[in-house]
Amino acid sequence: MAKPPPPGGRKSKMPFDPKRGERLKALIGSREIGEFSRQTGIGRTSLYGYMRGNSIGGINLAKLAETLGVSQDEIVSGSTGEAEVDERSTQDLLRDLLATQQELNATALRVERLLKDRREQGQRDARRQSAGQ
Repeated sequence: MAKPPPPGGRKSKMPFDPKRGERLKALIGSREIGEFSRQTGIGRTSLYGYMRGNSIGGINLAKLAETLGVSQDEIVSGSTGEAEVDERSTQDLLRDLLATQQELNATALRVERLLKDRREQGQRDARRQSAGQ
């Protein structure tokens, strides 16, 4: 009788992804695979498969991330979690902010006028309706 899979199952839902494999290769860099295998506790055959793009199970993904000093997301998707830096000068940013604020103020005034016009129209309609009864 076959052994049941461990809790959480053995199969990964992570699809084959050659780009993920390339990212992993780049992160591993010039490290010797045998030594890296010992550091992570992951077999060399598995590591070579991961570097081709094979799916990586959760436990091994955690081991890789810890050994490489990166997040799991960086291995899986290349995301470093760092925000993009806006290269515009402070003066340009303030100018854009002021322009946006002015646009918002103008829009708010238009909305207020429309609401006022609708209220007045509703009042006129109500007076006409009550006068027509």
